[in-house]
Amino acid sequence: MVTPWVVPIGASRAGAAHRRVGRPCQDAVLCRELRSADGQPVMVMAVADGHGGRRYRRSDVGSRLACERALAAVEAALEARAVGEGDGGWRGWLERELPEAILRDWLVAVETHWRDDPGEGPFLPLLYGSTLGLVVMTERWWGHTGLGDWDLVKVEADGRALLLEQENDPAGPGEATCSLCQTGAASLFARRAALHPIPGADADFALVLCTDGIRKSCATDADFLTLAAWLARQAVEAGPDGVATLPAALDRISREGSGDDVTVAIGRIAGRGQPRPDGADAAAVVTTSRRPAAIQGSSRPLRSGGREEGTPSARRHPAILRAVLAGLALSAAGGVFLALIWPRRQPGTGAIPASPGLQAARDEVARLCAQPAAIPLALRRRAELFSALRRGRQDPVRLRAGAASDPLAALTRGGRPRGGPPLHPAARRPLPEGRARAAGEGRGGLPAAAAGPGGLSGSAGSARPAVGRIPGGHRPAAGGWGFACLRLCPLKPMALRLLLDSADPLEWQRWLASSLFQGVTTNPTLLRRAAQPCTLEHLARLTGEAVALGCREIHLQTWGDDGDRQLANGLALAALDPQRVYVKVPITRGGADVARALIAEGVPVTFTACYEVAQVLVAAALGADGIAAYLGRIGDQGRDGHGELIAMQRALEGVGSSTRLLVASLRQPGDLARLAAAGLGHYTISPGIAEALFGCEATAAAAEQFERDAAGL
Repeated sequence: MVTPWVVPIGASRAGAAHRRVGRPCQDAVLCRELRSADGQPVMVMAVADGHGGRRYRRSDVGSRLACERALAAVEAALEARAVGEGDGGWRGWLERELPEAILRDWLVAVETHWRDDPGEGPFLPLLYGSTLGLVVMTERWWGHTGLGDWDLVKVEADGRALLLEQENDPAGPGEATCSLCQTGAASLFARRAALHPIPGADADFALVLCTDGIRKSCATDADFLTLAAWLARQAVEAGPDGVATLPAALDRISREGSGDDVTVAIGRIAGRGQPRPDGADAAAVVTTSRRPAAIQGSSRPLRSGGREEGTPSARRHPAILRAVLAGLALSAAGGVFLALIWPRRQPGTGAIPASPGLQAARDEVARLCAQPAAIPLALRRRAELFSALRRGRQDPVRLRAGAASDPLAALTRGGRPRGGPPLHPAARRPLPEGRARAAGEGRGGLPAAAAGPGGLSGSAGSARPAVGRIPGGHRPAAGGWGFACLRLCPLKPMALRLLLDSADPLEWQRWLASSLFQGVTTNPTLLRRAAQPCTLEHLARLTGEAVALGCREIHLQTWGDDGDRQLANGLALAALDPQRVYVKVPITRGGADVARALIAEGVPVTFTACYEVAQVLVAAALGADGIAAYLGRIGDQGRDGHGELIAMQRALEGVGSSTRLLVASLRQPGDLARLAAAGLGHYTISPGIAEALFGCEATAAAAEQFERDAAGL
């Protein structure tokens, strides 16, 4: 039987940043034509992304073995099954049976590799940590499965590109990812598994499967889809020589994009009435190095006459409609702005096609309307941009200058427009601050620790326990295409963040100048102790003082004898400085109602007075930015305060929440050190504890001796 699928092609290239320092490519790709038990051809393509870094120092081998074991597991299953049986059972195979076989074989393969070539220390699967994306294509259906931060794009015959699959866990922002080296990794495949029937004999589309290096080289999702469509079209036009053209294109994507390793596999169903180029099996990793040819942009389709697909009904997705209308309003408001700032391209320059001006914003809205699954991630990325602008971590001038590559970011540069449409809740909820990490320091998203409750290091080498996912990050890199990467990675709970728990402006002046603290936390009790009135007028003056001292976070607690008064005061507090003020609310039944109303208005909320593990789940469910747990007071009740707070953090991580656990009521510096070792990263401490951090007598004596010795020279 002649399959409508063309044998897929693939290539993998070491990132430009990695080649400069002599690091091997951590990615792998493998494409092959197999046969089922009833003799039907089955096309398979797999990509894998090793995590890199010191802790995952054999991940280049792990990614290669992941692709090999994945195809071997598919081949073994096909020997016993006929694809002509229909769809029955294949979906479950992609979700459960195949992942279990892949993981079992991969673990055996990496342990065998270790025995044959032992290194320092004991064998651990995390040394070989890798993601895996897999696509299986038959005449009747095609499906995908895997885990980690790979992407799958469907490119229609008319050139339209649809993002079908991505790591899109709403509770895992940034570049968090899953890994084969995790405990229970096989169970994580199901969320990335799906089976799609072939619509008809005239089906004609391409599938572009890639590791995250390609998407990270793009400033926006629209750019990424444009790039994926271009790669698919180039493969179709090149025919049998398509695999030879990929290395040069990937080299340029990495060099002018993220600098990360880049890998792509492309499969195409040509339809029985369409011309089919003669394909050949693709190598697992294409290592040919050649100078990239000029890449010209084009909007030409894969072929003419593509079938139009309907977009989701607004009636079926009212929330989506509201988000889309908000986006359209933003687009209309920015039309004149974009027309004035849009850079003119010099004639004759070759580039991958970019969306021009206001049309780019409309294209982005149209894409999200056609792909509801992509909306949460897009909103989170815009929320990260808002957060970065608000906290001064993003330069608005750069956003304006980069309007050609990301018009929506240029519109965002002024912050939330006053009087404009309300933002989607996912976009207006503040995210934890992030940091950028150089792409050359390791791979993208790093896996959760696969062994030991104490956790393991990411590529940066800092000890970090984790459950579920560990985020990574990449710095922006300049690029001639406008596909420069800008990914701020929320480090929760890994980055240490200290707040000063005081309402005394004199203590603020003393400690905020030290740069140890990101901000301050207050409550009515602290105000009373500092002889500061708890009134809106006085809190407005205190907020001004805190801002002048460089506070990036100011946590002010609302009050009132009923819910309406608490809500009104909370809104008034937030209005004092919308960029810095977080409104604290006690986590009571009434407080939850107040917090829900504040969050609906886009106000960042920190719950307070937390004593029980279950309370952090309430905060997570409501979408609070943080929750303050009282360590010392829990201990006063005769309970294990450290154990309770660690359990709270694990509960938040277990459900994948972005809610920050803020440790309060510390009694001694050792409390901070003990909880930090367990992975808790956010603390509000009193001036007394801050002073005790510098109270080591041995250190003071050593410093005095240094001075005496210096004076004696």
